[in-house]
Amino acid sequence: MAAAAIYRANPYTGIPLKDDPALAIIQLQNEDSLLFWTESEIRGKPREQLCKMFGDFLKRKYGSLEKALLRYRSYENPWDLQGEDNAQRGTAGLLQMWFFTQDARDRAARWDPPTRCRMNDQLEFYTELMRKFNQDMERYLREELGCRQLINAGNWRTVDPVLVCDAERYSYTANEVIGKNNYYSSLHAGSNVGWQILEQQVYTNWSALRRPYFWPMNVKQPVGHPMMIFETLWVPPNLYVAEAPLVVAAQLSLTGVDSFYWFCSHGEEWGAADGKWASNTPMQMGLFPAAALAFRRGYIATAEEPVVYEERSLDELWQQKTPLIAETTSYDPNRDQGQMPVHSPVSTPVDPLAFCVGPVHVRFGGSAARNRVSPKLRASNKMS
Repeated sequence: MAAAAIYRANPYTGIPLKDDPALAIIQLQNEDSLLFWTESEIRGKPREQLCKMFGDFLKRKYGSLEKALLRYRSYENPWDLQGEDNAQRGTAGLLQMWFFTQDARDRAARWDPPTRCRMNDQLEFYTELMRKFNQDMERYLREELGCRQLINAGNWRTVDPVLVCDAERYSYTANEVIGKNNYYSSLHAGSNVGWQILEQQVYTNWSALRRPYFWPMNVKQPVGHPMMIFETLWVPPNLYVAEAPLVVAAQLSLTGVDSFYWFCSHGEEWGAADGKWASNTPMQMGLFPAAALAFRRGYIATAEEPVVYEERSLDELWQQKTPLIAETTSYDPNRDQGQMPVHSPVSTPVDPLAFCVGPVHVRFGGSAARNRVSPKLRASNKMS
C-alpha cells in the first residue's frame, strides 16, 4: 500500500484512507508464508540474505555460528544444504519445507540428533522472523503513516496442519486480528479446474453436512484476538451450495468466530451459477438475509465455555509436538497436488469434530498443564 494512497482524501467525504472508518482492517500479506511450499522459490540473493539472517540468529542463540554448526555436525548429517553452511561468510543452510511435514516425521527414526536440532532452530527462526516482520509493519503503519485501522498479519496455511500450523498462527499474534482463508469444496476434476467450469470436467455433489471435518469455520481461536475467515465459499459446481449461509450462521453463532467473508461477488446483481469463484448466485446470496437475521439476533447462542482450551509453550511449537487438536486443511486445486482427500488426514488426541460442538481456544506461550477438554468430548482418536 503506497503511502500516497493512505493520505489521499476521498473526493466525496474528504476523509483520507488512513482515517476512514470504512477501511476496518489492513492485511499485511495474502496467502503466503515462510512455512509453505512457496518458500522453495526463494533463490539467488534473497536466499543468501535469508541464510545470513539464520546465521545471525544462531550466533545469538549459541554464542557463535561455529558452535552452532559444530552442534549440527556432531553426527553424520546426510542432508544436502548446497554448501550454505559457511562460518566465514556467516551463513547457515536451510532445510526444505518437507522436513516439517508428517511424512518427514514418519521417517525420523533414521535421523541423527543434529538434524532434529537444526529443524527446531529453523522453525523457531522462520516463525520469529515472520512475527518480527508483522510487528515492524504495524509500527510503520501506526507511527509513520498514522493509520488507525486494525491490523491482520496474514490468512494462510502451512505445509502441515498438525505440526506447524500453530507456529504460523503464533506469528500472527503480533497484530490484533487473526485470519484464515478457507473454502469448502467437492471433487472437481479435469483441465483448468482451479479457475474454470467447463464441459468434459467431472464433479461430485457433496453436502458439507455429511463432511463436517472439512467445514471452513473449523478454526482454533487464539485467546485475546478476534478470529475471522477472510475468504471462503462453497465452491461450485455443487448442488448443495444453498446450505452454506445457514450452516455458517449457525456455527459462527455457536463458536464465536467473528466474521466470514464470502468470495466473491462479480457484480451488483445475481450472477451465473457457472462461475468457479462466485458467491452472488441465488443459491448462496439468496440465503444471506435469513442467515444474517439468525446471526445478528442470536437465535443460536454462543457456548458459555470452550469445548477445548489448549495452551502451548513456544518450545512445543519449535519441536513440532502434536497439539491437542488441529484444523483440517481444505483442498486447493490451484496449489495442492493429487486427489482431494475424502477423509480427514488429521489425527490428534482430540478429534477435529470437536470444532462442530463449540469454541476451540488456544493460548501460545502457556503450559499444557492448564489444558481443558469439555466433558462432552472424550480425548481420544474418536468422539464418543
